[in-house]
Amino acid sequence: MLAIMLAVPAATAVLGTVPGAGTSEDHTSDGTSPIPISSGFWLDGDIYQVIVTFSDPCVVERRLALERGGMTDELTLARYSRDHKAQLEEKHASFMQYVWEEYPEVPLKLEFTTVLNGVALTASGEALDRIAKYPGVAAIELDTEVKVALADSVPLINADDMWAEINGSGYNITGTGIVVAVLDTGVDYSHPDLGGTSVRATDLAAIASGTHSRIIGGWNLISDNADFWDGHFHGTHCAGIIGANGTVVGVAPEADFLIYKVLSDGGSGPTSVVISGIELATDPDDDGDTSDHADVISMSLGGFGHPDDAKSKAVDNSMDAGVVVAV
Repeated sequence: MLAIMLAVPAATAVLGTVPGAGTSEDHTSDGTSPIPISSGFWLDGDIYQVIVTFSDPCVVERRLALERGGMTDELTLARYSRDHKAQLEEKHASFMQYVWEEYPEVPLKLEFTTVLNGVALTASGEALDRIAKYPGVAAIELDTEVKVALADSVPLINADDMWAEINGSGYNITGTGIVVAVLDTGVDYSHPDLGGTSVRATDLAAIASGTHSRIIGGWNLISDNADFWDGHFHGTHCAGIIGANGTVVGVAPEADFLIYKVLSDGGSGPTSVVISGIELATDPDDDGDTSDHADVISMSLGGFGHPDDAKSKAVDNSMDAGVVVAV
């Protein structure tokens, strides 16, 4: 499937293949370059899952601009970041009021401010034509599905050769002091190799109280609750490769984990939920200050994509915030 970028009125870009839009050759001169099309791009009567992004910078982009301008005080940067997050949320509310004036049935599914300035919606073709005209809308793209992908193991990258080495802080390179956010199908937090006791209820309570030996937090973004149990076990497999320490020993056996369940127990989920996971990994307490970000994000997943789409921008901005993102 080819990614296509299509220009629509109000300088809004549409990313992705849309039902009824034809092939990429129908809309691009060379298969990649955008060309203008009519305002009737979205099919009337059809319903679309979409991500709408706005032209204002997200929190990470705003902070980087301040740093480039010479601001270095962390407390001041944090305050400006929190204020900017609040401003974006107010603008999102104004945008939704504009949408609801004509289409009150359109739900606001998810909201992004940290690594992306945007929202996820379910809307009709008619509603999307209206949304495309809203000042500040930069792009509308389909909220495509992503699925689990295979991960490789320790010997293939010679990780065990590094364990005897000493890092700049005087520790062996085993993951000590490193927080890895795993965005996947969740994790078996009771597994002994991941710091569990083999008793699910006990270990979930330990996570909630901050006393689990390896997992310091997380969230189930599929069901919107604190129990990110892995009913698929791809996430557990990947977490084990990253940092198991027991019968199986992973790449970084002393790293800590944040777990964000962004894929269902069936092994798939929408792009918008993955972006929400990136947001939380970049700002775990969701206060606009990204200084508490995970050191690494691991996403063993894949699907339709484009270098300029919302999830690519989210990854880029998370990396600009200081996170190493492995996809």
